[in-house]
Amino acid sequence: MTAAGRQPAAGRPPGRLARLLLPSPSDLVFLYVFCLVLTALPTWLFGDGDTGFHVRTGEIILDTLSIPRTDPFSFTRAGAPWVAWEWLSDVALGAAHRAAGLNGILVLSATLLALTMAVGYRQTSNACGRPLVALVVIVLAAFSSLQHWLARPHLVTLLFAALSFALLEGHRRRGGRRVYWLLPLTMLWANLHGGFLVAPLMAALYAVGALLEASLDETGPAVLRRRAASFAAVVAGSTGLSLVNPLGAGLHAHILDYLFEPWHHQTIIEFLSPDFHDPFLLPFELVVLAFVVVGLGWGRRLAPTHLLVLLVWLHLALYSVRHIPIFLVFAPPILATLWGRAGKNVGSDRAGRSRVLAALARVSARVETVLCQGEASFRAHLWPAFAVVAAAWLAIHGGMVLGQPLLAARFPDAFFPVAALDQVESRLAGHRVYGLYRWGGYLIYRSFPRMQVFVDGRSDFYGPEFLRRNQTLEDGGETWRRELDRWRVEFVLTRSGLALATLLDRDRDWRRIYRDATAAVYERRDNADAARGPR
Repeated sequence: MTAAGRQPAAGRPPGRLARLLLPSPSDLVFLYVFCLVLTALPTWLFGDGDTGFHVRTGEIILDTLSIPRTDPFSFTRAGAPWVAWEWLSDVALGAAHRAAGLNGILVLSATLLALTMAVGYRQTSNACGRPLVALVVIVLAAFSSLQHWLARPHLVTLLFAALSFALLEGHRRRGGRRVYWLLPLTMLWANLHGGFLVAPLMAALYAVGALLEASLDETGPAVLRRRAASFAAVVAGSTGLSLVNPLGAGLHAHILDYLFEPWHHQTIIEFLSPDFHDPFLLPFELVVLAFVVVGLGWGRRLAPTHLLVLLVWLHLALYSVRHIPIFLVFAPPILATLWGRAGKNVGSDRAGRSRVLAALARVSARVETVLCQGEASFRAHLWPAFAVVAAAWLAIHGGMVLGQPLLAARFPDAFFPVAALDQVESRLAGHRVYGLYRWGGYLIYRSFPRMQVFVDGRSDFYGPEFLRRNQTLEDGGETWRRELDRWRVEFVLTRSGLALATLLDRDRDWRRIYRDATAAVYERRDNADAARGPR
């Protein structure tokens, strides 16, 4: 039974003022996630330095009213052709930063994450008719994807994937024309993040699933075939409209080259398969085990479309950790349908044998009836809107209330050379500085245009050969001195304790000018001598 099919408790329906002012359960999910991100994760979201080059790219676009076509950030590939393929997300990040600094980006990211979880909760609750089950499943999915909660354009893909599932699943169940909203959504998506390919892929899965269901359904195959045709039209339309971007079909070719580059799958963490020794992956492991249990116990009740979606995205999630959060967008509404049904049956059986369980079952049923009624009645969504406006106002005004910081977004000192640059940034300005790959985006954020970087997280731009040489340099391999000489590097900014730092400490051509627990800075001696001038 769906939430729509559940009969509300008898009594007066909520009045107009109550429907306007009271939050729905999905509003409460939004508010919980929104406040969690703002208060508990203000540095977590900035654990990836790539946020930095997205912000500066957006500011360049805002200043010039044009998308950069060549690299402005590095001295190793200065002026080389560059594809700013997430340009519209860059503009949003740049505008948020100009309005309110990193706190503005924090509020924007919190809004995207809260919307994603709220849409996911509503889809899951509607699918199983059990709001409490939906809440447990969504919390599990949130913790499973927590390590991907970073202030980067991929947050748009998580939200748009949830919206895509809602449109496709709604058409599968009820038909209608709302599914065609996926076409303009994909056009917008293609200019925000490369994950827009999720839309035509999901529509194709639904088209194939509808044909499979038509072959198994003897009562209404014609309706299912018409819906399969609609899904096929969405595949064609969304693919066509995704060409409406500054690069046209070149965007698709670039993304496919990026996704299938072997070096990425061997080296970059987000392309690797999940390591289940990581405690952050335990919730994801539980979801995978639940999928296995569902397959063994209730596999025959899964619709072919749902089974196809789960199998494809589970394969992609096990192949590459970057796909885990997308799998966790699609899996909860599908699996909760069966969990809710199974839990209801098991609960009824056991409740008959225990007064305590029977009392808990009655309380749970009443709570879920109230939640279902609230979801159907309270649709003004004023509380989420008020929360976002209030947080944005607070961010614009420095994040302070009565002299106390309520918003404190920043790049974490333990991950990035924050203290080092506080001490020596003015000394590095205008010079060739080698910095680690993972720090490049932060250095762009912190020091551009006063300083250009050696390398940063744009792996598609630098290419595998350059990145292999850079990895050898980072690791202190045999050619480390040759690479520094080749690029006439004057300063080295590396992590304390790395092999490269040890080698520089022992090398007579370099001297250390700063070190803390996170970073060490080295200057080439002949550069220091030249700066001092003749005696």
